[in-house]
Amino acid sequence: FIFWPMTDVFKHSLLIIVIFVGTWEIENRDLPIATFILFILLLNYYYWPMVSLANNYHRFQGAFASLERISNIAFDENLKEEDTGTIITDSFKGEIEFKDLGFGYRPQTPVLHNLDFKILPGQRVAIVGHTGAGKSTIASLLMRFYAPQTGQILIDGHPIENYKLSTLRSNINLVSQRILLFKGTIRENLKISKTDATEEELWSDLESVQAREFIELLPDKLSTVIEENGKNLSVGQRQMISFARAILSNPSIIILDEATASVDLYTEAKIQDAIEVLLNNRTSISIAHRLTTILKSDHIIVLEQGNLIEQGSHEELLEKRGLYADMYKLYLETQSAKYLDKIKTVKIH
Repeated sequence: FIFWPMTDVFKHSLLIIVIFVGTWEIENRDLPIATFILFILLLNYYYWPMVSLANNYHRFQGAFASLERISNIAFDENLKEEDTGTIITDSFKGEIEFKDLGFGYRPQTPVLHNLDFKILPGQRVAIVGHTGAGKSTIASLLMRFYAPQTGQILIDGHPIENYKLSTLRSNINLVSQRILLFKGTIRENLKISKTDATEEELWSDLESVQAREFIELLPDKLSTVIEENGKNLSVGQRQMISFARAILSNPSIIILDEATASVDLYTEAKIQDAIEVLLNNRTSISIAHRLTTILKSDHIIVLEQGNLIEQGSHEELLEKRGLYADMYKLYLETQSAKYLDKIKTVKIH
């Protein structure tokens, strides 16, 4: 944070000095203008190696930080023994319960405080709150990326630690705003979820999430090669592929972690049908800032600084006139009221 601004300040300071001294030399000692311009050009040649050094320093810092995290994971005995579960099942009923759960990425700095709530099978639940309230942390704990310090999480009445890790993660699908697509064909990216999927299954799932139309327009269709992280596709197209991949895995529980945060309202409206198909007959947790998904939820949980402060239906929370009501009012002021009213009238089947 310091090195880069300092190099910029150094460059402009040298430029000012060269211009000041050069102007004085031209006026008093008849310095050729060509020599003066040459000094300015040479200044840029001197500066860019410093810029390169600053960039590489930043990359080295990031690389060492990543190496430290990998080393911690590789040598952490607790993580080596994390897959101790014995329960293996093809699917969950979908009941989720958080019991007196507390967690902090650093034990001395809690992120979640004594959370208690239950999600019923097939229920759509939205978790809302300001940035840093702990919403995404809940998804990470449910996927067992981290272990809580206190309390427990139950799925279908069993602590999640009792499930075989492969069983747990094959029955829960996390769809986030950061869409992970690797360099390869669309077909290969889809088959990560189900290696033996047929062409008919692929096209059927793509059609259900509104993705078939744009893929059929591609020259090689399913054989079209995607660049790393899907750079040759739009954000909406990448998200539709991630939805299709999620449906293909047929999970019992879906977590949408800001899944539409990176798209504009027009694109979001187009993929709402895809979200409906994705969540149909599945227990879902939607972590979102936008109301387009929240308004369709059966139950809303409101977090503030890691504490559960409100929960209930949309109408119930508005009547409480608490944090959710304030957030809803703010949304109405910043988004199209007409568009939101249209969404509110959609009935969930």
